[in-house]
Amino acid sequence: MEMLPKTKDSPVIRTDFDNEAAWKTVCELIRQPQPDGAGGEFYAYVAFVDDPAFRDLTVQELLDRVPGDYGSFLMVMDKVAARSPEYPILVI
Repeated sequence: MEMLPKTKDSPVIRTDFDNEAAWKTVCELIRQPQPDGAGGEFYAYVAFVDDPAFRDLTVQELLDRVPGDYGSFLMVMDKVAARSPEYPILVI
């Protein structure tokens, strides 16, 4: 069983590999600067995990692959997110 990679940034894990365009769009949207409320901008510090080893995994299967000393949340690009025009990323 392949474990999720340890990263210093929060991972965005791709579990749906049927819609390449949706994955690319989500990556582009996440990379865009966001207003910080004080007149500036901030960028999301994320690590994109694009590995077919995680294809179609359930939430529990993903959690089973989290390293023991993992201290972050997971963002998941699953079939629901890939098929919706709003790209509702699952956060665990």
